[in-house]
Amino acid sequence: MILAALGAISTSVISKGIIGRVDSASTERRVRERLLVEAAIARGIHALLVRDDPMTERLLRGEPVTWSFADRIFRIEARPESNKLDLNSADSGALAVVLDQAVGPELGPKAHAAALSKRGELSNPDLILPLPERFSLSGKRLRDVVTVFKGQTVTNLAQETVSADNAVAADGGLPIYTVQAGLNGSLRMRSATVLIEPETHRFIILDQADLESDWPASDQ
Repeated sequence: MILAALGAISTSVISKGIIGRVDSASTERRVRERLLVEAAIARGIHALLVRDDPMTERLLRGEPVTWSFADRIFRIEARPESNKLDLNSADSGALAVVLDQAVGPELGPKAHAAALSKRGELSNPDLILPLPERFSLSGKRLRDVVTVFKGQTVTNLAQETVSADNAVAADGGLPIYTVQAGLNGSLRMRSATVLIEPETHRFIILDQADLESDWPASDQ
């Protein structure tokens, strides 16, 4: 009986050790992939800053770009916030239609009501979605069509981090883009909304999120 007990304990210890190593390897892989996707985000931002980058023209047209790095294939997109409806100021009827199309007829009315109730206070598009949906595919589709930054300027977004000499463009603001990147074949992606200052090759990250992607897994 004692030997049997010792055998059971040994088996349990070995099993826990194997599980521990598997969990450690899985965590290491996730961390490595997260860092690689961060590199893809940085690559997209660089193309928006430099403007003579091979990626720049396609990103500015709203087209997806594939990028190879560290033996992995990434997909990068960029969308200007100026082309989206602003949750803090858009016409209520137009906003209702866009939200229904983006997040579906079940979530759309709830998101619309939340947007109207928080007008002028929203600092992030996700705040009009229930918490479980904020980092889902619904969160990605929402960010593709609405913004909270369209009516903002450098003065109230990042006055403390952008120089006064170069901060404000002729229209009182600077271009803001949402850059999205993910590993090809994976549903996980990263989103970063950035204020761009092309003349000085500087930028400020205004918002970041990990989301689910609807990109085709086989897209190369």
